[in-house]
Amino acid sequence: MESPSQEGTTTVVKYTLVDTGQTACYDDEGNEMECPESGETFYGQNAQFTGNLFSYTDNGDRTVTDEVTGLMW
Repeated sequence: MESPSQEGTTTVVKYTLVDTGQTACYDDEGNEMECPESGETFYGQNAQFTGNLFSYTDNGDRTVTDEVTGLMW
């Protein structure tokens, strides 16, 4: 059975990402290091970017809601 395809169609999905809370940078051996500047080796690690702080609500019914994305589990 073949998967359906839509040639020439672009689907744009927009959603909010939650920041990971990562604050440290690491080298290629896993050692913590000072975060590098743009253009330096190892630049672009998660700790160098901030985003939406995570925020969760315990709904009291054994589910949790992510207040940034609206997802519930």
